[in-house]
Parts: sequence; C-alpha cells; structure tokens
Amino acid sequence: MQLSELLQEAGIANCPKMASSDWESYAQCDDNLKYCNELFDYEMISNGLTTEGVPREAVEELLLTADKIKAHAALRRFTEFMVYSLTHVFRRWSYAFEGLIEPSVLGENKSSYMLLMFYAALPYRKAKLMDSGVPSDLMESAYKAAFTTPTRVYNKNGNWGFDDLPWQVNFMMLDIFLIDRLYFVMDHFRVPITAFRNRFDPKKVKALYAGGHRFREDGQLCGSNGIEADENGFTSTWEETTDVYKGNFVAPMGYVEREPVELLKSEWDVELSEDDWVLTIHMPGGEGYTLERFKACCERALSVFSHSYMDCAIKGFHTDTWLFDGVLQLIMPIETSNIVRIQRQAYIYPQCRDDEMMRDIVFKLDKKPWPSFDELPKETSLQRKAIAFMEKGGEFKSQGMFLLSDDLPLFGENIYFDKTYFEEFSRRYGVE
Repeated sequence: MQLSELLQEAGIANCPKMASSDWESYAQCDDNLKYCNELFDYEMISNGLTTEGVPREAVEELLLTADKIKAHAALRRFTEFMVYSLTHVFRRWSYAFEGLIEPSVLGENKSSYMLLMFYAALPYRKAKLMDSGVPSDLMESAYKAAFTTPTRVYNKNGNWGFDDLPWQVNFMMLDIFLIDRLYFVMDHFRVPITAFRNRFDPKKVKALYAGGHRFREDGQLCGSNGIEADENGFTSTWEETTDVYKGNFVAPMGYVEREPVELLKSEWDVELSEDDWVLTIHMPGGEGYTLERFKACCERALSVFSHSYMDCAIKGFHTDTWLFDGVLQLIMPIETSNIVRIQRQAYIYPQCRDDEMMRDIVFKLDKKPWPSFDELPKETSLQRKAIAFMEKGGEFKSQGMFLLSDDLPLFGENIYFDKTYFEEFSRRYGVE
C-alpha cells in the first residue's frame, strides 16, 4: 500500500513532509524495525500518567483510544511507520509537524492521537539514547518529563493534546535535558549569520550577517519592537570571492553596522554558519543564574551531547531571550550583575523581537499592551530600573547569542566583549 492510500484510509491530512520521505526505506526495512507487536506499552503509559496525578478515568479513556488505533489497520500501520521514523531516522522533530495529526477515524478522540503516537515511540527512543551513552540521571529526568508535559496540558485544558507543539515535542522525544540550572536541546543554528575566527589571534571572532535583510538606521532588524526601517535604513549584503568574505559586521553587543567589511580568507576561518549543529539553551526561572554555574552546565552539556551524538559536530551554544538584551548592561550594575557578567561572555546579535518576554517574565503581565508605568509592580530592583529606563523612552527586546564550543574554556574572560562596541551601543540605545 502507498502512503497516500494509508493516509486517506486513516483520515490524516497533514503527515510531516520529513516522515513522508522515510516511507520507501520503511517499506523495505527489516521487519524487526517495524514494531508490529503490541505497539503500546499500556503499563508504561498508565503508571507514568497516574504517577503525575492524572485521574485514572482519564488514563483509561486514553488507553481505549489506543485500542482503537490498534484495531484500525491503516491507522495502526501509520503509527508503526511513525515510530520507525521518529526512532531510526536521526533528525530534529521540533518544527517538523505542521500542526497536530488528528486522524478523522478516531472521531472525538482524534486530539489524543499524537500523544499516543509519541508514547508508542518512547520506549525505543529511550533505549536508543541510553545505548548512545546518555547518562542515566539525565535520561530519567527527561523520561519523567514525557509524562509531566502532557499532564500539565490536561490539567490546564481538560483534554489530551498540545498547546505549544514545537516546544513540547522536545520533551516527548527525549530531546531536551535539564543539566543543573539549564535546559539543552541539540538543534540547527537557524540564524543567517556566519562567524569567523582569526587564524593568527584565535581570541578574535567576527560575525557577518547574510545578505538581503533589511535593517533600521540603528542596526536593528526592520520590525523589531514594531518599528519599520525608513529611508535611512539599509539592506545587508553578502559576497564571497576567491580571497575574501564581504558582508555587514555584527557587533557582539547586538547591532549590525551599515558599511560592509571584508575578511581575508587567508586570515579568517569559518567557525559557525547557518544550519550547523549547536546546543540551544533554555533558561527556566529561579535562583542560581551565575557565571560559574552557567559555564559548568555548558561544559557538561557539551560533553554529554558530543559523546551521545558523535556524528554531529557541535559548533557552539545558542539561545534567544530577554536575558541577552544588551540594554540591560545600561541599567544593571556592571560589576555585580550576573545577567551582565554572563552577557559579556556571549556574542550577542539582533533579532526581530519585542518586549514580550520582559512583560511576561519580569513584570508577570500577559500579552496585552503595557499598562501605565504607575500601575507596574516595583518590587524588585530590576523592575524599578526597567521602569525608569522605559519612562525615558528606552525599549527592551529579546536578543540572540552564540558561544563557540572552542571558546567555552575561556568563558569568564570576556573575549567577545569590546569597550568600543559597548560605547557605540550606549550611544545608539541609551537614554538620558
């Protein structure tokens, strides 16, 4: 049977394109890779969810849906195929799903399908990662999160499903690991930037932006904070010849310069480019966000992922968050602020983002427009400083950062930071 026939019989309208490309190899693979036995480990699913506090009747209803999947020939075979694709074909699945897979043959239970699909793959995914050397403490924490994540959604919405699919897929696929203070996910560097290292002075790193991107006069991307580029803006350019790379310089405080620069190939080597493998960092709230702890987390993460994913060259670390908004260096105490100290170890670059994370995380507001400054909470020093900055016209936004793997041993030495960039950044984005 062709995949298209299978999808039609099961009432599936949005099979992931990446999975579709695996159908031919699946049809020809050895039978022991097709997982045609019980398909679902009912005890695993039941114990995992009830341990998290899900009502037993809700779990029983979910398992009845699993029975329906097994009883429907086309849907069962599709599920077996997805288990194969999720387990045996190495890729990142976070952004592979174009919405939920909801087979119409399941009727009102169709929203439960993806959860059960992930649970069908979970034992094999766990075994494969354990065989690759993922430490047992990290694996057990990740495995537990595969039940905690859907439980939170169930408790919030009263039904099974996903309300932030790309993020939650990380947990269902055991792709995200909590290492002490930070979460790490291996992913592609999805940023149109190329970073170079100087051959003769390895501490010198410069990044150039890809061509064709529109920037405002101040070096921020068009649309950042809802502000478009006017006639004084510019469009980035990129050119590579036999001898040079030519493009717009990304100052490591988080802005792009108007005039293109040239880097001689005889002096500069490419260290990081778009689609290279990096460890993306996610930072949950809480105490302990310190220079020493941040470095230790990254060191262990690099060791674990490099050992467990030996076929992938991990070029560095990456994240985007309000914590790397360079203007925080203008309002926080430079010598004592952990936020500032960690920022100065990273290469910050601009993103087309706004102050949503500042509203949400620092002020605990929803996504509605800002209230008046008088109504904002002033309980913390950061809140008070942020309000004073905004009252004078300052703006916050989330910015991105990268840290090259080879520079991790130098974390704490501020190798990307330069006072000249800081002074220019202060001139552009500071307020009186």
